Amino acid sequence: MGKYHIVAVEIATEKSGLSEVPAHAPTAFEAAVLEKGTLLAEADQLAEAVAKADDFNRDAREQGARRFAVVVDRSAATARQCTPLTYRIVSIKRPKGWEPTGPFDLPERAAELVDLASLGAAEPFAPLDYTQALTVLGGLNRQSRDHQTQQWYVVVAREMAPAAEQTPAVEQTPVGESVGITRRVWYLLCPEKQDTIGRSGHAPMEPLA
Repeated sequence: MGKYHIVAVEIATEKSGLSEVPAHAPTAFEAAVLEKGTLLAEADQLAEAVAKADDFNRDAREQGARRFAVVVDRSAATARQCTPLTYRIVSIKRPKGWEPTGPFDLPERAAELVDLASLGAAEPFAPLDYTQALTVLGGLNRQSRDHQTQQWYVVVAREMAPAAEQTPAVEQTPVGESVGITRRVWYLLCPEKQDTIGRSGHAPMEPLA
């Protein structure tokens, strides 16, 4: 069984005021709704699951079907909605001696160069979709190469719902109540290794610790 499930759920467009099936889910779905959704496929890698969900949603929009596919992490006790992903451009310092050959190149161990603390501190930020993120990335890095700057740009993606921390499992609030600790899950895109899974395709992603 794959860690990620691609699940199709019904969208009540008449209630949300939408005239057509949206490109992005209008809201986060409750766990109970995800549990009742139709399982379309499974995948071990998030990028593969995202590409398959995008393929389904493209067909649904073309056919006018009021269903939307999302990727669900089933490794936890409760279904956790991972998509739609939010993409963001961040800068890293170019390693000494590293010369990119193209705008989508990444230096070795690029994930270690991303400032994790800045990801949460800079919110809220304007969300980008996958295509927009790669377009902006290409433009910025072409300028960086032309002007020989020390900055290089990468794309990071954030899952929709936060994940529960494994350790510690709970923390005490000032009134003595125990609540779960959650964290945002971020990934570094590797667009130079563009995936060809499905028509939509999606670059592989490396988790950011």
